Amino acid sequence: MALRKYGVDITVAGLCGFGADLICQIGIDGASLDEIDARRLGAMTVFNAGYIGVCCGNVYATYPYWTRKAAKFLDVAAAKSVKNWPAGSKFETFISLLVDNIVHVPLPLLDAKS
Repeated sequence: MALRKYGVDITVAGLCGFGADLICQIGIDGASLDEIDARRLGAMTVFNAGYIGVCCGNVYATYPYWTRKAAKFLDVAAAKSVKNWPAGSKFETFISLLVDNIVHVPLPLLDAKS
């Protein structure tokens, strides 16, 4: 079952990357169908398939774990009943949002030379 999930995630992410780059090349860059940069299109397709289809699924799966750790660290009153939290609670959603936007998204954008 896990293999099927990865297959679907990789396929959908790759198709989304392909479509998004095609739209950008034609709609924004103004390329005609004959001027499409196939190398760029392939690179975006493979990158999206790998990063979004594999990495992000695994990263996002750890967010509930880190949310509960954060609640215990911050001694949030709700942490006492942390095992009873419904998936997608407001606190879990908020912590996931913070982790995604402060840690996950900026890290790949850091300049290694800085």
